[in-house]
Amino acid sequence: MQKSSILLHILAVGLLLISMRATANVTENNKNILWYLRPASYWEEALPLGNGRLGVMHSGGIAVDTLQLNEGTFWDCGPNRNYNPNALGVLKQVRDSIFAHRYAAVQDLAVSNFNSPTSQGAAYRAGGVLLIGFPGQQFNNREEGRTANAKDARGYKRMLDMNTATSTVTYNVGGTTYKRTVFTSFADNVVIIRLEASRRGMLDFTLAYTGCNKTNGEVLTSNQLYDSRTIKATMGPAERQTEHVDNKLNLCTMIRIADCDGKITSSTVNIASHGTAGEAVFSLYLP
Repeated sequence: MQKSSILLHILAVGLLLISMRATANVTENNKNILWYLRPASYWEEALPLGNGRLGVMHSGGIAVDTLQLNEGTFWDCGPNRNYNPNALGVLKQVRDSIFAHRYAAVQDLAVSNFNSPTSQGAAYRAGGVLLIGFPGQQFNNREEGRTANAKDARGYKRMLDMNTATSTVTYNVGGTTYKRTVFTSFADNVVIIRLEASRRGMLDFTLAYTGCNKTNGEVLTSNQLYDSRTIKATMGPAERQTEHVDNKLNLCTMIRIADCDGKITSSTVNIASHGTAGEAVFSLYLP
């Protein structure tokens, strides 16, 4: 039986996501595997992946799968000095007290003179969300983003294999088994997404990029079809300052379909009410 699969490229300030023809050996009995029988219902239930610079939180939804992205240089604030000028003057006293095991006596002195009087340091900002919608499929009739007359998935399972650092989602709809595999590569510095269907002609999905559901985080400032295979999106800070420091960093993400034997169409229809959901959308059908 022939299968369908898809190859994607996504670039975001050095962030690259690729799907590849690769598989991981996964066994449910392995003690280093986490597995669940439903998609993540909130952020903390998503499965984390990363290579030290690139990060992903994979939810494993059926109607709409979400992959929240993170990149190691995308922070709040901008260039600034947040050291405490009083630190050097009390350093010897603090050090001597520590060596003498007088920890409690020196704690207030260290905290008041070492901590920054301005900002406490920048925090990571989310790198946006990749939305992958599957028309006609749903986990149940309460799932957000489902299309009309969607069929429930059977045999749903999502897993994080900590031996291979691989997140997988498998389920069956209408006699076709679907599988998604997500992992990161340290050597190639990429995040990889592979989509598969057990029967040829049954892999049909939409692809979009959006900002996150955070009013004080980032806003999607532009989202457009760059060419026939690429979405170009930019994000900026929702607030001008964080801890009285100007937020300077912006993010540009290029989502590219790198290899596809099927039919690609484009539109500007949202595929989910997920924050500022992506306006630039690709629909893909692999015959």
